[in-house]
Amino acid sequence: MTESNGDVANGGAQTTIVCCIERGRLEPETLLMLETLRKWGGPLGRSRVLAVMPRRDRRLRPETLKALEGLEVEVHDASRYNKMRWFNWYGKVAAALLAEREATTPVVTWLDSDALIFGPLVELGLPHGDDFAARRETLPPCVRDDSGPTVEFWRRACRVVGLDWDEVPWLPADGPSPPQRMYFNAGINAFRRGLGFAETYADCTLRLLRGRIADDSGSFWNSEQMSVTFAMLLRKMKCRELPRAENHMVFDCHIEGPQAAPSIADARLVHYGRSRNPDHWARFMERFRRERPEHYDWLRERGPLLAESGGRDPVHLARKIYRRLYTDVYAKQCRRATADWKAGRADLS
Repeated sequence: MTESNGDVANGGAQTTIVCCIERGRLEPETLLMLETLRKWGGPLGRSRVLAVMPRRDRRLRPETLKALEGLEVEVHDASRYNKMRWFNWYGKVAAALLAEREATTPVVTWLDSDALIFGPLVELGLPHGDDFAARRETLPPCVRDDSGPTVEFWRRACRVVGLDWDEVPWLPADGPSPPQRMYFNAGINAFRRGLGFAETYADCTLRLLRGRIADDSGSFWNSEQMSVTFAMLLRKMKCRELPRAENHMVFDCHIEGPQAAPSIADARLVHYGRSRNPDHWARFMERFRRERPEHYDWLRERGPLLAESGGRDPVHLARKIYRRLYTDVYAKQCRRATADWKAGRADLS
């Protein structure tokens, strides 16, 4: 299904914006992100936008479709590209595969829904001729020391996708961020079409998931995010790290305390994770009151993101239960595979 919502302005003719949306929490979250993109995103904010539905059982509400039409956003069904519907983050992979085929611009820009745009986005349009741009991920399993506890996990993951860990480059220090091995946050990025990035991104994610690659705790949730970096390296793409201003991460663990993110005063894109949840909302808004007073009242009026309403659709509930059970079984398989690998019983060739 494709629902085209008329002509978009040509201010962002070099890139196509892509995001995911489906019934539930992602509806108000994505709509707010797109509102800020159109309002404050500058020329890139006037780009063609593809709002992608990765699963057929999460159809959008009529009021959501009307709001998307008002924002001149196209709605696309990417379920045919989604080979891992139980894994929420594979929806982003399906969206990238669809965008590679549907976009007509040289660049595709991916925006997670948990983002607020407060200034013109520039680097996300790849204006310098690079092939890829993203911002470093500083949360685990990032590696700042090759003797760290996650290095062997990375070596195992690299082997599965066909990379040599020793060839993964180092990123230099950037402000308060110390040097680290290349590992990008997948939530905000841009890639050049026609270089095989989307297909390799999908292949790496599938290899990691089918290989039951997980860390010592059995966590496998980073498979999709790691695959963004792997795909860029495997395709030998010319890369530029985004400035913090275009992916300023203020996740709930970054709101305050020893790991607090730097001031958001100059941020053009704030990536907030769960910081708009009710239990973090007051602390998050305090950052805006102090550092972005010009947007404080506007965001306060929108309020926190409330939990998804469960509804009574028996088909949706059945699929949700299935995904939860499958995820639990898969996590156990990952822990078993990790134990076998550490005991020398696994063959990753």
